Amino acid sequence: MVRKKDIWKSTEQWSLRQTCLKKIKLEIAVNDEFLQPTIEAIKRGAKGSDGGIGSGKIFVLPLENVIRIRTDESGSVAV
Repeated sequence: MVRKKDIWKSTEQWSLRQTCLKKIKLEIAVNDEFLQPTIEAIKRGAKGSDGGIGSGKIFVLPLENVIRIRTDESGSVAV
């Protein structure tokens, strides 16, 4: 993700320098009752004080099933 671009001219050539932001990816599975509180907590933490470019995106996807291998539990109890 490019936060800003600086263009400067050297002797006979145009150059472009890009300043990139560090990224982090979180994958979180929650039950329906925890969906909105989780989204709000992520937004508060990611936005920071400036809320500028690079604050991130949240993708909400349906989770078809979860299986806890150790106990063989499945569904919402496995989350």
